[in-house]
Amino acid sequence: MSSTSHTFTVLIPDGESPFALPVIQCLAKEPNIQIQILANCSWPRARFSKYVSKYHNYNDTEGNEKRVKFLEELLQREEIDVLMPVDEPTVRWVSAHRSHFEKYTALPPLPETETFDKAVNKWKLAEWALKEQLPCPVTLLYENNSSFEAKVSELQFPVLIKPIQGSGGVGIAFFENKTRLMQGLRDRKEDGYIIQAYLKGYDIDCSVLAQEGVILGYTIQKKCSDSKEGFAPAGNIDFVQQPEVFELVSKAVKKLNWSGIVHFDLRYDEECDEIKIIEMNCRFWASILASLRAGVNFPYIACRAALGYAVSCDGFVESRFVNSSAALKILLKKWTGRSQVDHFFDASSLEFIRADFMPVLFDKFGGFFKAKKTTN
Repeated sequence: MSSTSHTFTVLIPDGESPFALPVIQCLAKEPNIQIQILANCSWPRARFSKYVSKYHNYNDTEGNEKRVKFLEELLQREEIDVLMPVDEPTVRWVSAHRSHFEKYTALPPLPETETFDKAVNKWKLAEWALKEQLPCPVTLLYENNSSFEAKVSELQFPVLIKPIQGSGGVGIAFFENKTRLMQGLRDRKEDGYIIQAYLKGYDIDCSVLAQEGVILGYTIQKKCSDSKEGFAPAGNIDFVQQPEVFELVSKAVKKLNWSGIVHFDLRYDEECDEIKIIEMNCRFWASILASLRAGVNFPYIACRAALGYAVSCDGFVESRFVNSSAALKILLKKWTGRSQVDHFFDASSLEFIRADFMPVLFDKFGGFFKAKKTTN
């Protein structure tokens, strides 16, 4: 990807998000970008990144109208070139108020709010995929009535309970039979769940930046074969070329006329020999630094698209990326002569921690620091 010829300033309006720091570290790989953050708390970890040139704070209890006005004034005062939301709530909020912000800055590709709401809601997404004849697991919406129990009787087990909205594997539970499922549902006091068939196979994900249904850049990843992370996002991943994944995701992106960043959770169903859509995460993802090391700098190409520059993405490299603890274990085995052929990696999060270590120190000691400031 070629770089732009002049410096431009990016503002991340949700600097409190856990995804803000890796997005900042991706942008910092390009020498022509100045990065500012806006957060609704005083001590977001991203504030301590050496790549952040300026930090701004706002009070999110003052209401939507004041929030919009505050951001409009900030965009003008700081002469922000690109406004880059990173997490789902702010992606939707910026999209909903784009007419206010487009007067003062450029916006990256963003989904329309109606499309966004369809994508992030697991039930609506499953209904849409079924209507569009795109492969997805059998899915039921939880309802506290007798007709729901009759529908459950027709399911093939095992199944999963999932919150209708949410990510990171939070709230997902596995059930082997109807008796345990119904008991599990009774134990959950709140509503808002789907029941989804558990597919025997493996997870495979596709990260995408698209504009009006056209993919501008993508990577495909799967957990390392020895990963033991359950339903949580994978920290140790292999980037793989899998044409059938790209074909399915391309169809979904085109049918939705999708604009913006999105991370597709997919699963290979070995009984059907088919890739199926599980969910869409309409935000930057936890492994975005891994995508960067595989060859695609998603935040940067989103900035280029915002500014009207040509986006050229040469694809990604098949490679392995591991988290810092896995990297240290592999290196220790190598140094002590206990290395095995299967234990290797091409890149790890260690390099980003070494280059920008203050946020990690803040994670370790920030609680003491904040408590001290509060008592002073």
